Amino acid sequence: MATIRLVPSAYTRSSSSYVVVSDPSNMYTNTDNTTNYASLRGRGGRSSNTTYYAFIHGFNFDDVPSDANVTKFVVKIKCSKNEYQDVGGSYRLRLASTPSSSSVISSTTAQTDISTTPNIITLPTGSRTWAQLVGYGANFSIEVPLRNNSTTSSNYPYVYVYGAEIEVTYTAASNKLFIKQNGIWVESTHVYKKTSGSWVEQNDLTQVFDNGTNYAVE
Repeated sequence: MATIRLVPSAYTRSSSSYVVVSDPSNMYTNTDNTTNYASLRGRGGRSSNTTYYAFIHGFNFDDVPSDANVTKFVVKIKCSKNEYQDVGGSYRLRLASTPSSSSVISSTTAQTDISTTPNIITLPTGSRTWAQLVGYGANFSIEVPLRNNSTTSSNYPYVYVYGAEIEVTYTAASNKLFIKQNGIWVESTHVYKKTSGSWVEQNDLTQVFDNGTNYAVE
């Protein structure tokens, strides 16, 4: 059994005028990150505030072997907010099949609000299967609502994103071995591990091997 953490590589904004994203590369990492973050800023306060959105997407689904048996997957994001970002059920994180507020996936709204201190929030995946998530491809998104709770024009709502991931637990398909070569999972008939100076064939057909100086394949 293996676990891999898929991270995003892109973002989309619902408005190029009112949503500003700074240092986006800081959120293209997993939720272990504790220092650098991306800043997602919404519209300054006004008498009738509107909700805008940022969508985090581009998860690298291809890093999971296509015929692996996925037993569990969890979508997580590490983030915080400033005092002007609104809270409540309508302004919680959600999942979307495309970077659009009209494509929200049902039953995927986070159960907790974003806090002013960095926390990891796990998003429910509803009844979606792993195959459905893979089918969304690069469009699969974490939707971040940005809404001001102030009417002062100089006050902006901010969400700070430290990282996001899909943690996937899986086993390789039976009777097959996989090794990652040049970033691509390749099926192999034999895998050898160098142990005490000798090459020993690996017979566990459910194990996933990472390419390295101590492994060889044919």
